[in-house]
Amino acid sequence: MSDLITRTAKLQPRARRTKAMPSFATTYLFEADDNPELGNLYIVLEVLVNAKQGQDVADLIIETVGQYYYNEEHGHEELLPRFEKAIKAANVALSDFTDKGHGGWVGRLSAVIAIIAKGELHVTGSGSAEAHIYRANRVSHITDGIQAGGPHRPINTFGNIASGKLQEKDRILLATPALFHQIPTNDLKSIIEDSTPNSAITKLSELIANDEDADRIAAILTEATTANALAMKSRPSEPDEIQIGQTDKPLDIARAAAAPAIAGVVNKTKEFGSIAANHTKTNLIPKARSSAL
Repeated sequence: MSDLITRTAKLQPRARRTKAMPSFATTYLFEADDNPELGNLYIVLEVLVNAKQGQDVADLIIETVGQYYYNEEHGHEELLPRFEKAIKAANVALSDFTDKGHGGWVGRLSAVIAIIAKGELHVTGSGSAEAHIYRANRVSHITDGIQAGGPHRPINTFGNIASGKLQEKDRILLATPALFHQIPTNDLKSIIEDSTPNSAITKLSELIANDEDADRIAAILTEATTANALAMKSRPSEPDEIQIGQTDKPLDIARAAAAPAIAGVVNKTKEFGSIAANHTKTNLIPKARSSAL
């Protein structure tokens, strides 16, 4: 097993759930401390519908991927097949959700879903959200070309999976499109490479705090490191989550945009309809390919 561990920071829009909000963006991180072999789940997404509908789509994706990856019985199955089944289940769940009359999100979702476990990265995406890896003064767009092509169909929401081995000091950025629109590539690279994840997220939040698209920016930045390397670094007190964007009312400031926890999801009644019994009805299991990690 790899001795790599991760340290992660998030850039999260402030929680707003009003129908007046034309979009919904969020981040989600689950660290499987009780089963480290399965690794950590990272999700960043934006839905260009009103915030309430967008949250429904986000919750569905988070709960489905979490349940099928962590809670379903897979025996000793390898990580990649397990992740493939979770992504396929999310596609089926989104298709079922749409069939029940909730289709406003179709073609308006941008998302990146990633698993980091045993020193490996597995990532898939939809729409214009992006994942980048920063290594040895180089940056690679690892979700480039993996999104499903053709017309937007819920069953094809997430397409191929890019996989690769991580190295110590790698930085992985997952973000909604607005971040890449607002910060030049070279500036983004400089901030990420020259700072800890926590410090980088703080700097990014300062750059975009007053931007009109701040409510559409969500990002996760994680670094592959080792326990020894982490112990040797002095770490000043830095937040691991920064909230940006405007609030509707003063009371909204206290509301965090928290996605549902994976723990207990397996026992939760799904209000979106059954996704388990017949998820093999489609042959759209994403095909794995090697990325240039």
